[in-house]
Amino acid sequence: MLRQRATALEFIEPERSDDDRRHARLYRWDRWSDIAAHYATDPDDALDRYGTRLCCYAVKHIAWT
Repeated sequence: MLRQRATALEFIEPERSDDDRRHARLYRWDRWSDIAAHYATDPDDALDRYGTRLCCYAVKHIAWT
């Protein structure tokens, strides 16, 4: 039983911290295609990581190019 739980816990990603979010917003702001692709595959995670403004801007930027 403990072995199954340990195996299951290996695949759980750790909680994202505010520092992780801040780093993503500061250093990924110019990679519109990556952010838009992330939003297309997993919108909730992208919004949590990059924020609403950056996701909206990335999707709009990609739509216009």
